[in-house]
Amino acid sequence: MRAAIMHCDLPEENWYAKYMKDFTYRYLPDYGIDYALIFHGDLMPEENDIDLVDISEFCSPWHQEVALTYSIPIVCSTEEGSLNSLRGYLEKNNINTKFMLSRISHFIARTSWTRDMLILFGIDNNIITVIPYGADLSTFKPANKEPEEPSFLYVGSINKQKGVDILLNSYLKIMNKTDWKLKIVVGEFNNDTDLFTELKLLALKYEKIQLTSFPSSITDLPEYYHNASCFCHIQSYGNPLQFGTPFLWAISCGLPAISLDYGAARDYIKNGENGFLCRNTEEITEKMLAITKMDGKEMGKVSRGIAERNHNPKGIAERYKTVYEVVLKR
Repeated sequence: MRAAIMHCDLPEENWYAKYMKDFTYRYLPDYGIDYALIFHGDLMPEENDIDLVDISEFCSPWHQEVALTYSIPIVCSTEEGSLNSLRGYLEKNNINTKFMLSRISHFIARTSWTRDMLILFGIDNNIITVIPYGADLSTFKPANKEPEEPSFLYVGSINKQKGVDILLNSYLKIMNKTDWKLKIVVGEFNNDTDLFTELKLLALKYEKIQLTSFPSSITDLPEYYHNASCFCHIQSYGNPLQFGTPFLWAISCGLPAISLDYGAARDYIKNGENGFLCRNTEEITEKMLAITKMDGKEMGKVSRGIAERNHNPKGIAERYKTVYEVVLKR
C-alpha cells in the first residue's frame, strides 16, 4: 500500500512538523504501508505512484488543490475542534465544501471532541474514526525522582485563547496557601503581547511565578515536565483545546493534569483519577489547591497508562492500516 500523507501546512523545518513525522507514522512500514510525508510547498507525487492521499484538513486551499489534482481515495486526518472556526475557514478561503466532502472517503479525528464537531457539521459518524497523535514514549517518560520543588506547569503560547489569564488568576488566589510554584514554558508562536507583558511583570514581583523560554530541541523538553508536579492547560470556553501536544507530553511523563471539562482535555484526563476536569473557572482554583494535598504519584501512573494505551505509535499505525484498507476496498 502506498500513501501520500499531506499532513502539514507548515514547512518541514518546523519542529512540530518533524515531531509528527517522527512519532505518529514511524511504524506504518511495519504494516505494509509505504508513505511519503508531503509538506506544503513540496512537489506532489504522480497519481500512479500512490494508492491514496491523506490530508490534514479539508478547509485549506492547498488541500482543495490536492482534491482537484487526484482522483484516488482521500482520507482526512483532521485536528479541527471548533465548528465556528471551521465554517469561518471555509468561507474565508472560498472552499467548495460540497466538492471536498464528496472527495473524502473517511475522516480520522484526533480526539473525540473533533469527532463530535464533525458530526455536528453533518458528517456521518460511520466514516469517522478517532486516532490520536502518537507519543514519543521513550523520550517523554516519568521521572526517576520527585521534583526538587513542587509546581504547576503550563507549556505553550501566552494568550487568552489558551486560558493563560484564567490559570494565572487561579494561581494567584492560592499562591499564599501553598508552597507550589507556577512554572510557565513560553511557546514560540502566537504570544499575546499585553498578556505576556503582564505575566513578565508578575514573574518579577513574585518569586513563585517562573518563566522559561521554549527549548531549542524537543529532547530538552521532558526535563521541564520532570521538574513539575501537575500540568495545567485551561483553554477558555469558545476556544476548545483541539488535540493538545503539551497535554500528550504531560501524561506521557506521568503528570496529573487540570483543565476545564471542555474540548480535547476529556481524552487526557479521567476526572478524579489522574487530575480534574473543572465545571467552571472557580472550580479550577479549588482543584489546584486540592491536588497539592493528594498523591500525585498514583495519579501520574494513570496518566502514563493513558499515554501507553492510546498514544503508542505502533498501535496507531495498526489503526491507520485498518482505515486505509477499508477505504481502498470501497
